[in-house]
Amino acid sequence: MIDEVDRSGVGGVSRISQAAGVITAALGVCALLGWQLDVEIMRKLLPGMFMMIPNTAVGMVSAGVALAITRAESRRPSRIVAGLAVLVLAIGAATMLERLAGYNFGIDLLFYSDMVRKYPFLPPGQMATNSTVCFTLAGIGLLCVGRDDRRLRRIRQFASSLGLTIAILALIGYLYGARPLYAIDRAAGMAFMTSLSFAVLHVGILFAPPRSLVVAVSVSPDRAGQLMRRLLVTSIAAILTLGWLWIRARDLEIVSREGGVAAFCLLIIVTIMVLVTQSAVLLQRTDTERAHHLEREVAARKRAELLQRVTATLMPLRTMQEVGSGFAQLLVDVLDADVCWVGALSEDGQYIETLGSSGVDAEVVGAWQRYSVDAALPICDALREGAAQWWESRAALVARYPGYATTVDAIPRESAAIVPLLVGSGPRAHWIGGLSIGFRATRVFDEDFKSFVLTLAQQCAQALDRSRLYEAERRAREAADRANEARRRFVASMSHELRTPLNAIGGHTQLIEMAIYGPVSERQRDALGRIDRAQRHLLKLIDDILDFAKLESGKTAYSMRPVVVADVVRGVMPLIEPQIAAKGLVFGMVLAPDVAGVALADREKLERIVLNLLANAVKFTPSFRADTGVGQIQVSVEESAELLLIRVSDSGIGIPINQQREIFEPFVQASVGLARSADGVGLGLAISRDLARGMGGDLEVESAVGAGSVFTVTLRKAKAATAAAALI
Repeated sequence: MIDEVDRSGVGGVSRISQAAGVITAALGVCALLGWQLDVEIMRKLLPGMFMMIPNTAVGMVSAGVALAITRAESRRPSRIVAGLAVLVLAIGAATMLERLAGYNFGIDLLFYSDMVRKYPFLPPGQMATNSTVCFTLAGIGLLCVGRDDRRLRRIRQFASSLGLTIAILALIGYLYGARPLYAIDRAAGMAFMTSLSFAVLHVGILFAPPRSLVVAVSVSPDRAGQLMRRLLVTSIAAILTLGWLWIRARDLEIVSREGGVAAFCLLIIVTIMVLVTQSAVLLQRTDTERAHHLEREVAARKRAELLQRVTATLMPLRTMQEVGSGFAQLLVDVLDADVCWVGALSEDGQYIETLGSSGVDAEVVGAWQRYSVDAALPICDALREGAAQWWESRAALVARYPGYATTVDAIPRESAAIVPLLVGSGPRAHWIGGLSIGFRATRVFDEDFKSFVLTLAQQCAQALDRSRLYEAERRAREAADRANEARRRFVASMSHELRTPLNAIGGHTQLIEMAIYGPVSERQRDALGRIDRAQRHLLKLIDDILDFAKLESGKTAYSMRPVVVADVVRGVMPLIEPQIAAKGLVFGMVLAPDVAGVALADREKLERIVLNLLANAVKFTPSFRADTGVGQIQVSVEESAELLLIRVSDSGIGIPINQQREIFEPFVQASVGLARSADGVGLGLAISRDLARGMGGDLEVESAVGAGSVFTVTLRKAKAATAAAALI
């Protein structure tokens, strides 16, 4: 017995099992009603000697209900199913013991005893031996239903198969009038109604989950299932029919024994030939379909490889002309075509312009280099209608577009595919161009070919759209570069132009202070001092603008060497100490004993960064207050394995989180508290970050409003040998 299990489609097969349970229970109920209403035909179904006795009817109802309520997904039978199965097993086993051993357990006349005694059953009310065996086998099978155990599954299959065989033998006995097949006892036998009920019941048990592979194949919708069902039904029906005809013919003495045997053999041969022919036809159909599916699979795989090839070819192409020309040549090769043309809509959408072609004479290409979208041409109609055109006949194409006849004659082709190129989807979808493919030989365009061409067209449309976006981005970038270059030249020129009068103002201010033009009073000297400070401030702003313009142009040179950070801080302190003292701030520098503090940097650029950070800290930090700790500025140096961190922290007003990225942009200042009253144009941090990045580092900030700020300069550490030399 095949023990493989198939769990696919459990629900469909379990419905067969449940239906068998319902039919079995219904036959049992029918028999009980026949006893209750004293209607004999309801206990027999067919006229005859034997009928379904009450005990048998009760067993049928119990077994049918147990089978009908079994759930397909259950791993084991429920308590109700198990209880009913035990009852069925008990009925069969107890009655079998009575038959074999002659015992009387007092169960034979539990129901309708008076009516049962009227019939010549011996002993009265006791079911036939073959019925007891079927009930016992049914009880065993029901106990094993739903149990996913290999051994129990084999037991269920064996029990249900044996019970089904006994029931079918009884049915054949009734069909052929062979009493020994259904009545093995002297005064009792399996009724026709009982044998039918047992056949249905054991089929249901056989089909109950988990089912064997043989059962699964018998109900599967594929060719194997169709073949199995056709052979089983036809062979069983043919053999039973031939047997019945043989018996009837012999009873009526229509044929002799020899003639009957010959006719019987002939009919069996014909039946077998019909079955073999049907099987061969079915197998041939299966082989044909399999071959067709295999061909489609091979074609699909080949087309997938071709699509990958097309994608790889189109990816490096940048301009629309490159895409159009490359795609046209590639399409001729991929589709085994003779002619291919690719065109795109102009930017104003009024014209179609040729991008590339293959297999088309240069003279024809030149004649159709650019034409209106309103022209009476296949590609124009395809774009307007938004649908591809498939012309399998040259005559049909010329008949539809008479003005196109000259071009068709110049480009020999019998079949053509005209496909619009669409990019995007939904409301943003738009046509970007079209392509035309021609074949010199007449060709029938099947659905697979059309689908493949449309997929290729989609790839072409995406490549053209990508090229158009790339071209637009390139033009925009070039325009932005030109604008930046013009701005840089303007800023540099204006800055130089402003330096000249500012230097003159500074020089004349100094000459007046030196009394070259006559005596200078104290009030005049104070005014001259203000003019001089304003001139120096404005000159510094111009220097910042010039430095920023140089940084943007990428022309800043860096002299990278080991630099001691502490020396850099001490070097800029004289420039910042007057401002620190004027605001009453507290300054400190923290350098751990084990930190060398030697960075690989341009000393001049690093001094500029530190000075800018300290100047910003002074600007945005209120005067020192001992009770709150406000008014402190600190420089600290830390090291990691390869980096050196310079932190400039203050206890000032802080920077909002949403502005911490913007402050590094040129001409931007934070807008909190004292920020708007500070001088400058907002270039200090932008220049400092660009200088830090130019030296292979970076500049970052951590801040919170009201809690101060910490600016961190990250630079590469100098190597140990060069760092030691810098410290000497």
